[in-house]
Amino acid sequence: MILKPQSIFLILFPLFLQLGSSISESEIAEKLYKKLLKRQRAEQLSAIKSFQKISNYEKQYQMITLMAEKVFTIIQDSRAIIESSPFIPGVSEFPLEDKIRDALSNIIENAALFSEIILRFPDISVAVLKTNNNWDILLQWGIAYCYQVKYLLDDSTIKVLSLVSQELNHVPRDPNYVNPYRKSQKSDEETEEEMRKIKRKKKKLKKGPKLYQKSEVLYEIGNYPVRQFGVSSILIRSILFSPFSLDFGKVPDTMADLSTSTGYETECPPYEGSWHIIPPDYVHMDDEYRYS
Repeated sequence: MILKPQSIFLILFPLFLQLGSSISESEIAEKLYKKLLKRQRAEQLSAIKSFQKISNYEKQYQMITLMAEKVFTIIQDSRAIIESSPFIPGVSEFPLEDKIRDALSNIIENAALFSEIILRFPDISVAVLKTNNNWDILLQWGIAYCYQVKYLLDDSTIKVLSLVSQELNHVPRDPNYVNPYRKSQKSDEETEEEMRKIKRKKKKLKKGPKLYQKSEVLYEIGNYPVRQFGVSSILIRSILFSPFSLDFGKVPDTMADLSTSTGYETECPPYEGSWHIIPPDYVHMDDEYRYS
């Protein structure tokens, strides 16, 4: 069983106190937390390296999305606790109360974790952040808070926070800024194409007649859907189809109730409330109906 830093802290802290040091409990707790944070960051990096071995783009996207949901829920909850506590970064001593200390730890560790993910998977991570604007806001807050407790962080974590702020354009980029992990990423065209594939899979299109723009399917007569159009004019290929028309408010029960138009017309009447029968083998393209 792997112990969390908070659990290790509770085990080791009493031992430090028994050493009879002249420093205060808060100072001992702070020194211990710094050591545990380094250990936690090392474990995070190890897990991320294993995650990088997954080559399937869609799986990476799904896992990063799930991670984001968890990470930002924790940050949001911890933010509420820390902001309602008496702890003031840079002013107050390191908190000894479990609830406050755990909230502080959760903010630092999760902000650092997702920052690492963003740097190593920039295209996917940015796309995920765009799905929920609140996540980007929480991340900015989390990073800013980490800078307030900068004295608890090691140099590598501070560097990661600086790089991700530039990567996301939260701050102006240094002229020499380079994401060292972007080199291993796929080209923008490949990434955009894979994103389109994911979106296409999410949208399960039904077979058969499509819902046309500026119309509403009211009922069907046989295989012909009846639609009511507004004031816009609908162009129809006259050679292929002679439209049926019906006065507004009169609902037909059978095809016999419909009066067919004489001759071939190139445009259905544009007046409001016009009723028309549209064959199911029509496709809608730019307000124009054509046979597929």
